[in-house]
Amino acid sequence: MNFDVVIVRYSGEIGIKGKQTRKWMEKILTDNIRIKLEKEELDVKEIIRKYGRIYIYGKNPKAISKTVSNVFGVVSTSPAIIVDSDVDEICKTSRKVAEEILDAGDSFRITTRRVGTHPFTSEDISIKAGAAVLDQMSGKGVSVNLNTPDKQIFIEIRHEMAYLFHEVISAVGGMPTGTQGKIAIIISCDELGWIAAFLIMKRGCEPVPIIFNIHNSLNSSNLPEKIPYLSALKTFIPSEFSVFLVPFTAILEELKQLIPKESLYLFCRKLQLQIAEHLCKQFDMKGIVTGDLLDCPEKSKIYNLVDTSVKLPIYRPLISLDAEKLTKYKNLLGISGNVSCPSLCKDTTISLAKINQTRKITFEKRVNSIIEEMDIIHI
Repeated sequence: MNFDVVIVRYSGEIGIKGKQTRKWMEKILTDNIRIKLEKEELDVKEIIRKYGRIYIYGKNPKAISKTVSNVFGVVSTSPAIIVDSDVDEICKTSRKVAEEILDAGDSFRITTRRVGTHPFTSEDISIKAGAAVLDQMSGKGVSVNLNTPDKQIFIEIRHEMAYLFHEVISAVGGMPTGTQGKIAIIISCDELGWIAAFLIMKRGCEPVPIIFNIHNSLNSSNLPEKIPYLSALKTFIPSEFSVFLVPFTAILEELKQLIPKESLYLFCRKLQLQIAEHLCKQFDMKGIVTGDLLDCPEKSKIYNLVDTSVKLPIYRPLISLDAEKLTKYKNLLGISGNVSCPSLCKDTTISLAKINQTRKITFEKRVNSIIEEMDIIHI
């Protein structure tokens, strides 16, 4: 089937904004789509933004539709055929679409939506197009089923133009990346940290992953290979983004010599948060995101007390998610294996005394030296 255009539907959250804010968000979304399509080297002739829709004209509408479905802010896409909003033209094209998608014995439904003033109703079009399809497919056992059809033909009439399509490709939704500023992502557990990054991106933030290089096994050349989640995340980011690779081996060995094993996690967490806060101030980031789960009672003590060592807001998008939802996002990112993280308090009783102990130790000078040795990698 030869399609003329890709229809892009965007988040309803954008639609309810004030006129200026909506226009600004639509522009950012359109720019993100354009950058994403250029990155994928897809041939696009024109992108037109109209009220409630974005239309993309290009050589490969199916590939364009699939690519754009990974852009945050897009709810769904559909490759479509364009005709005049004339009843006869719509019925004629409905026949062609039916010939392409309906098999013998299939049931179908026509769904029509209209914007603008016309000498017919949406129901009129559905009835007449449905009759045309039945006539075209007569003798093949094709029938109408409005509740559970095997196939659907959609007709969207907007003023003088009509768009016909049979497929609605679900997209990631959310808000356009870049509408809410940059935010730091602490990567202390691969799967959970990257899922947290995905969810905060869905709210329009630009992610800046901070990876703590504990065993000195990571560098700029092997990072994508060692951490495949970067490639998964890159699928949803329209343009280049930065990763901060923070050396952590030396300071960890120092802490092991100075601090009892049962308190080590608390000091590491405090240090990581302080490093993240310094980077936020230096690179104009609005807050810190972690992959924290509230899967044991001890963690609430950490979150309420240790995290007060920084003044910036700390966001925990995973804290209310159950295993089923975590697995859903894991699959969306293409993360293999179980979503798990070594329990941070499995064999440790985190007492108030231990938490108070961390408050007496500061890492100001050490934080500055660690940041000086940090690598910034552009992905």
